[in-house]
Amino acid sequence: MRPPSSFSALFAQIFIPIGIFFALLGLIGTLISFPMKNGEPWVFLPIGVFLFLLGFICALDAVWSKSRRTRLLTQGQAVQGTIISVKHHVFINWNINSFTTIPGKNSPWSLRCRYTWQGRDFTIRSPLLWHCPCKGQSPTIYVNPQRPSQAVVDSDSIRYEIS
Repeated sequence: MRPPSSFSALFAQIFIPIGIFFALLGLIGTLISFPMKNGEPWVFLPIGVFLFLLGFICALDAVWSKSRRTRLLTQGQAVQGTIISVKHHVFINWNINSFTTIPGKNSPWSLRCRYTWQGRDFTIRSPLLWHCPCKGQSPTIYVNPQRPSQAVVDSDSIRYEIS
């Protein structure tokens, strides 16, 4: 499975399976009627449906954001950006090697970039980057000329540190 490129895609990958599990647990518990110490098994069903719907909304947002990003990368005006800050999201860990890894080893980064369009300054955050970006670079940013606050950072223009 590919690492997610946005927080909404990450939340969708978390909430949808948990929602399905809870909904199935509630459905099976209702049909089989197994005893529980403090409560009824049917309570898992609405919790599961809620988590599934929350994950589905996050998935829709991720698809919409990806399509908008693709549209801006193909139709937007390219400008040079300046990196303001680099953030390492150490509490997000994408295990790719084994069951356990060192916290922060497989965690994404994100950039906050500034760009100027017609004399006005704007800021934008990059998608989740799964390699450490090099310092002191100017990534390419694609801007919607009609709405200059809509822009995306071109991930292909970012150089990464070799690990």
